[in-house]
Amino acid sequence: MTPEDLKRAHALAVGLAGDAAGWISASKPTRVHAKSAPSDLVTDQDPAIERELRDRILNAFPDHRVVGEELGTGDGPLVTQAGQDVPTWYLDPIDGTSNFASGLPLCAVSIALVHQGRTCVGAVADPWRAEVFSASSGAGALMNGKPLRAREVSGLAGELVLTEWVGNQPWPGMIPFFQAVAERNGVVRILGSTALSLVQTAAGRSCATVLGVCDPIDDAAGVLIAQEAGATIVNAGSGILAAAPGVASALMPILRDAGALDTMSRVVGG
Repeated sequence: MTPEDLKRAHALAVGLAGDAAGWISASKPTRVHAKSAPSDLVTDQDPAIERELRDRILNAFPDHRVVGEELGTGDGPLVTQAGQDVPTWYLDPIDGTSNFASGLPLCAVSIALVHQGRTCVGAVADPWRAEVFSASSGAGALMNGKPLRAREVSGLAGELVLTEWVGNQPWPGMIPFFQAVAERNGVVRILGSTALSLVQTAAGRSCATVLGVCDPIDDAAGVLIAQEAGATIVNAGSGILAAAPGVASALMPILRDAGALDTMSRVVGG
């Protein structure tokens, strides 16, 4: 993709995320029902918003592909005629549907563009605070157009660490991890939206986000935004750690000792 393509894609992602956030905040959940399990909820708004986002993306970039939380992978080819990866958009129209369905104002819209295995553009919108977080690879992170930076802290004492359940279950080592953070006078919080958690770390409102499972539909945008805000990103098996640089080194041995995640792999940013 050319620099001009990326600029257009960033502007589109920011605009779409903001529009979708407005639709969410102006509506109430209708026809709440279960998908894969009774705890896995979807509302009529989820597919309706995703369909609108898909249509607008493919109108702007007809040669791209779209993968979404509700409507799957049906739009666009995997490779071009020349055999190159097709730029692919990952959408979660309401990340935190259970919160939305219950009337709890903690959810987010997540939109990411990935090309050749790299997240190029990300946007996450908080419908209830009128905040749109965004980033382009190598260009820094923004909230409502203003630069973001991760916290500059070196320890866990008095700091917030965010995490999420895997569905409605703890990830391996999650409870020992809670205890270890508490012993160091840190505080763990669960918001119910991985995208929303990641951008809080980008905004310096938490010192870290730890996810037992990382999925591009939910998390690619938030991970890019945190990385571009200066957070250290560590792939950890199927999960991920996004943390203020001074805190990442403190959290990694805690995660290992708790048996929380698979062996820490490469550091991809920071």
